[in-house]
Amino acid sequence: MTEKLQDQSLASVASVDWLSMTFHDKRLQFAASVAGNGNNEQIRWLWAVGSYRPGVSCLGYDLVFRDDFGTVFMMSQKREDMGTHVVLSGATLDALENSLQLTPVKILSWSLDKGAVIKRLDAALDVKESGLKVGTFAGYVEKGRFLSRAKSGRRVYELTGHGDTVYLGSRSSLRMLRVYDKAAEQRLEIDWLRFELESKGAAAMRACRALYGSESPERVLGWLVRDFVQFPDCAEWEKITGTFLGVTKPELSHETNTDLWLYNIVARSLARRVFESGTSVLENFLSCVKGSYDEYQIKSGREQAEIQRTLERLER
Repeated sequence: MTEKLQDQSLASVASVDWLSMTFHDKRLQFAASVAGNGNNEQIRWLWAVGSYRPGVSCLGYDLVFRDDFGTVFMMSQKREDMGTHVVLSGATLDALENSLQLTPVKILSWSLDKGAVIKRLDAALDVKESGLKVGTFAGYVEKGRFLSRAKSGRRVYELTGHGDTVYLGSRSSLRMLRVYDKAAEQRLEIDWLRFELESKGAAAMRACRALYGSESPERVLGWLVRDFVQFPDCAEWEKITGTFLGVTKPELSHETNTDLWLYNIVARSLARRVFESGTSVLENFLSCVKGSYDEYQIKSGREQAEIQRTLERLER
């Protein structure tokens, strides 16, 4: 999934470099069959082929498998509510695309259709032979010459001497940008700079919904990075993020964190209560929603009436 920018001095390539998500549909917990307790109602994974090797327990999951492409599947034998957590690295995503023609967009679109909750998505923009240096962007960050919701950043040198990275935002935030020397990381003697936006939680869900079914994912990925930060002093920034092509901004989701909380948490909790106690729970819930909605309408009507009366008094 690449798209080279039409400028001889810049060649930017956009890709998804990390994707992790959690599925709560029990029929998708195929790893249980590997452990010897599968069933015939399971839904086959889009890319579940080949053999599986057991992995080391992590993140509270005690049943971990890795497939031939490097996909990591995690489940808990004690807590079904944790669902099946799936992790795909950049190398795994490349292998799936090269071997099965499964692009990251196809994978995340299929996953969203199956009710997956996206936990993390990394958007990477690679720029080669541009002459740009990590130090340039470190200077922008240190001097506050950037536009972003992130308040601060830092520069980190690797002790091995093979890495130089600028971080914008914190690990605890929903979005964080890394600017680093990819060539140094790979120990290559070339000019290779990477801009990598890590999105988590609600930000990851919004990013995936923007990419869902997209025919121009590279442009969406570029806009995701630009939506997080802009460097006004960097003449090449628009070219790096693809905007000089005359690309219009993709229709990003306008869902708030509250919306995503309702969809991903409240809806699932309500479904579990309906399953346990019957449809009367749903009927009562909808009745409460309607009652609250009517109250808001009444309140809004009163406010509008008060505004109208105020305007009439001013006109007199």
